[in-house]
Amino acid sequence: MKAKLNSKNLEYLVSRFSNDSIGFFYDVLNFERLDDWQIQFLKSTQADGKGGKKVARASCHSSGKTLIGSGISIHRICCLPESRTLITSATESQLKSAFGGTISTVINRSIISEWFDVLAESVTLKQVDGSWIKLQPWNVNKPESFAGIHCMSPALIADEASAIDPKIFDSWAGNMMHPNSLELLLGNPLHRRGRLFDAFNKSKDYYDHAHISAYDSSFISSNWINEMKDIYGEESDVFRVRVLGQFPETDSDVFINEKILMSSVNRYVEIDKNEPIVGGLDVGQFRDASVLVIRQGKKILEIIKWKTRDTMILAQEAYHAIQTWNIQVVCIDGNGVGSGVADRLNQLCPDKVYRFTFANLGLDSDKKYSNTRARAWGRAKEWLETGSIPNNQDLINEGSSLLYFYDKYGRYVLESKEMARDRGVGSPDNFDAFAYSVMASIDYSAQTYKSWSQQVYNASTWSN
Repeated sequence: MKAKLNSKNLEYLVSRFSNDSIGFFYDVLNFERLDDWQIQFLKSTQADGKGGKKVARASCHSSGKTLIGSGISIHRICCLPESRTLITSATESQLKSAFGGTISTVINRSIISEWFDVLAESVTLKQVDGSWIKLQPWNVNKPESFAGIHCMSPALIADEASAIDPKIFDSWAGNMMHPNSLELLLGNPLHRRGRLFDAFNKSKDYYDHAHISAYDSSFISSNWINEMKDIYGEESDVFRVRVLGQFPETDSDVFINEKILMSSVNRYVEIDKNEPIVGGLDVGQFRDASVLVIRQGKKILEIIKWKTRDTMILAQEAYHAIQTWNIQVVCIDGNGVGSGVADRLNQLCPDKVYRFTFANLGLDSDKKYSNTRARAWGRAKEWLETGSIPNNQDLINEGSSLLYFYDKYGRYVLESKEMARDRGVGSPDNFDAFAYSVMASIDYSAQTYKSWSQQVYNASTWSN
């Protein structure tokens, strides 16, 4: 049943639910149940007119925190005087797709769905002036957009708060003097830095803070928890962050730690001479070098670089190296400018070319990596645990240069070259070539090389 918008119903809503956000979730927003952590969450954020509240929740993957945060913003605009809520997030796309979409969903299933004007970046309550919810992207150069929200009930909801510049929160701080003010920090505890981490550590006396574990959320199946346990292990930082909602034990979001790379430098390994020699070729763009990494089993044998921009010359030089080193198969970056080199090498030695192409991966084909590039670097990282690399500073520096994050399924996403470039990090040509060499020989030990090399090496083999 839908409730009509009139002054009598508005007055009833305020008198009945202004001090009862839990009842509002059940009776108005039509929630059928709330987990214990959600009930405690609502109690922590409930305005009492006695001053500002600071609340922080470090959450596991897909706990339902965005759903509760959306409901809190709706409760405030309906039940608190002069309620103005700014919602921001790590990225503008995440802000609109996650919070924007969820707020619309919560409103539509409520008994007061007709009471609102819902736009792409704002929500207002009809017949009520001065109250609103705004989706506000943050900009470190314009922190003042979060200052001066003059009203009785201002609120800031910051999703993925770890990735938001501290200047935004410093700008917001002046609003916390009002009687019903709220600062709500949400996010996966990916980093041991930022305002979310501080709320659990040096600023913990000023925040109501708690961790949200997957074991406590009715949104998450035990099968997913067990799968994460099997893939990553209970002692891993991935399990801590994505399942337990705990901060990682290490202070790095680098995909491959430098310690792993250094431990593999000139490591003694025995090479089975029957193992095929394989190669990985990264074709450079613009000023980047083209790199061929030659590897046999657990040892990198040689790293060759070329500066030429002529793809036909590069293909000829690579072919000469393939013949000289008796490379059995070479995995080539077949994207962009690399496509022409791959085409030419496929003419010169068609039985030795495996074209690597970037592609997103379906959840049914890979539960650990989101795309083929992340999987290539992931396999290279596994190889480094027992393999031997030369003391090549470019290879070492590049291997520890890229950051990672997770997709919505909890799988690794590797920072793109464009994102790294924005941080001042150069193209990892050497390590990309090495990662391609690992992808060239995933299964050779299980069968003879002849039968292995006759498999179909194309994008669909690795992208399904």
